[in-house]
Amino acid sequence: MNPWVAFSPPMSLSPQQVRDHWSRLHGGDAEPMPASDELLQAWTLFHRGDFETAYQTGVALSQRQEPAGLTVAVRALSVYATYLEPRSVQREHLLEQAQTLAAQHTASHPDNPNAWYLLAYSLGRHAQSLSVAKSLALGLGQRTREALDRTLSLNPQHADAHLALATFNAEVIDKVGEVVGAVTYGTSKHSALALYDRAAELNPGSLVGMLETARGLMMLDPEHHQARAERLYQQLRVARTLDALEALVVGLANATDD
Repeated sequence: MNPWVAFSPPMSLSPQQVRDHWSRLHGGDAEPMPASDELLQAWTLFHRGDFETAYQTGVALSQRQEPAGLTVAVRALSVYATYLEPRSVQREHLLEQAQTLAAQHTASHPDNPNAWYLLAYSLGRHAQSLSVAKSLALGLGQRTREALDRTLSLNPQHADAHLALATFNAEVIDKVGEVVGAVTYGTSKHSALALYDRAAELNPGSLVGMLETARGLMMLDPEHHQARAERLYQQLRVARTLDALEALVVGLANATDD
């Protein structure tokens, strides 16, 4: 594997701080508090922005019969590939690797909602990097939808799954249009807006949620939703960040023209 690009500067977070702020850091995915110090340390590495070591530590934990290690491993792999990896070929390779690990996790723990959510996340991010034709040929859209539906069947309060399903609706409509999207994937603008609102209700103040919602609104109907999207971007630009992912999200908001 090629060297990973470092997140810089790393966030100064201790395991105890991660524990203290767990409800904010994991309000979106409802991941349970780590049961072991080793797993908490892996998540601390993730939240600091040491994604490569978090991934390696999570994989090592999973090989020592700590199944939740795969959750942090896939999360670190997918977030790094999405937000930091500059090389398109390497990004695609990493997301395919994340899909493989996530699929293994769903097979061994089919009742774990985050196993299914992270499968959907890696599939969806992969689809975003491809052409519509290639994404359709690989069946990424249908697999993403199925994994999100499974997540929500296991945990109807999973805010990040509602957010991801909203973005799925918005991106399908943006790429193939309302009619084809409705027929092929059952997507609609109404569903997307309702899902964005539900995600915000379940996890209010989520910076990731603000960014994804702003982007989705502009895909759905920029003429009607631009003002709302601009307000979300403005909130993001002055937000105080707690971990590396939030810092990456705010950085993207600051780099985005309204």
